[in-house]
Amino acid sequence: MTDRSSDPFELLGLPRSFQIRREELDHAHLQASMLWHPDRFVLRPEHERLTAEDKMASINDAYSCLKDPLARALALLKSEGFSMTEGTDTTSSPDFLMAMMELKEEAANAVGSKSNQEVEVIMANLSSLEKQEVAATEGQFELAASQPQNRQQLFEAARGHLQKAAYYRKTREDLNRHFH
Repeated sequence: MTDRSSDPFELLGLPRSFQIRREELDHAHLQASMLWHPDRFVLRPEHERLTAEDKMASINDAYSCLKDPLARALALLKSEGFSMTEGTDTTSSPDFLMAMMELKEEAANAVGSKSNQEVEVIMANLSSLEKQEVAATEGQFELAASQPQNRQQLFEAARGHLQKAAYYRKTREDLNRHFH
């Protein structure tokens, strides 16, 4: 059917911006849902029903994406022609990568010792670090809006912060999956 990886901002009729109020996002989702909800197409021909189902799935994916600050920042970068590195990370500093290895080792030790308290502290730390990197990304987006001449450099910096935030999130999710 349709490409479900479409631009989530476009799908919901929202401006490409990191700053999206939750009420604005909820309203856009509701409006799109009212147009494309499959229940509105029950008596329509099969191809229209399938199109509505696919469109609704895309709308729900877009809503989920834009609701999450990390995913929203990644979508914004992608819509601006920047993407995250696939495979081996060659863009993060060796110091950061070493710190991540140490954090993962600390997490593995906490899981191995079955210490709820240690695991919870590490997960809270990872969550805090992720939020800091997402906030730094937001700052880069704001600067890019006010300094279009430095856009390329600022988006590259935003991508670096997002790469770190993604590491922190994945490590936290892996830790949660292995411990709970």
